[in-house]
Amino acid sequence: MKIIAALTLMLCFGIKTFAAGYGAAGCGIGSIIFEGKNQWFEQGMAATTNALFFNQTFGITFGSLNCDANKLALKSDRAKVFIAANKNAVVNELALGQGETVSVLAHIYNCKSATEFADLMKSNYSNVVSSRELSTEQIVKNMDAVLQSSKMCQADLG
Repeated sequence: MKIIAALTLMLCFGIKTFAAGYGAAGCGIGSIIFEGKNQWFEQGMAATTNALFFNQTFGITFGSLNCDANKLALKSDRAKVFIAANKNAVVNELALGQGETVSVLAHIYNCKSATEFADLMKSNYSNVVSSRELSTEQIVKNMDAVLQSSKMCQADLG
């Protein structure tokens, strides 16, 4: 029974931290120093660093040290996961400037208007999806660049 409870907790924390854009150690200076390092011992060192410097509370309070849930980087991570799972539909619907996946992306980026987001992506389609073979990461980078140059979602991008 304890094993099932432990696995359930690990699964819940794993999903939560994946959605947040940092590893199991949580946000803080350790998440910056050990960015992209997700082995158990690396996350252990990140957690130890966070504990030694007592910085997670500071980061959460002031929205720094990877503790800001509204940063474009975190939204981009969510968009990467979504696009990877729905790439064909996303590419097609971005070209049309409408569709369910475009609405979901507008929601992921916290844009006020899904219609305006769709229109922006359609008018910049050749910049966002220059090739059907483009990687998910490159599509997201291109979307981020278009969104940063636009005033539409600027306040929402953090």
